[in-house]
Amino acid sequence: DLANASLITAVAVVAAKVLLGRARPYVEGAGGRFTGFSLDGAYHSMPSGHTANAFAMATVLADRYTTAAPALYAAAAAVGASRVALGVHWVSDVLVGAMVGVTIGRAVAEGRLRVLELSAPDAPPAR
Repeated sequence: DLANASLITAVAVVAAKVLLGRARPYVEGAGGRFTGFSLDGAYHSMPSGHTANAFAMATVLADRYTTAAPALYAAAAAVGASRVALGVHWVSDVLVGAMVGVTIGRAVAEGRLRVLELSAPDAPPAR
């Protein structure tokens, strides 16, 4: 499930970044504006890929290890906060990334979204 969530999140995030073309905080004079389609990494601010992946992983793991959920989501939130603190994302980029990650993570954990069929030999059932 982690591989599926990570792969699907990465594809969704890259597509959104390229299509939205949002200026990163360090782009002088841009003020976070959206330019639309862009292949320039300086205009790939939304959504935060690190945050999206962290929340996708947290969601998949929290589905399996429910008592660890608060710590998993706190760690994912720390990733998002670090992206803002480093000046590479706006707060809204992190919030959208978190929503993307939770949405994809939930769909993968529930078995509604899958692109890879991976399992360990003699692995116990997921639930």
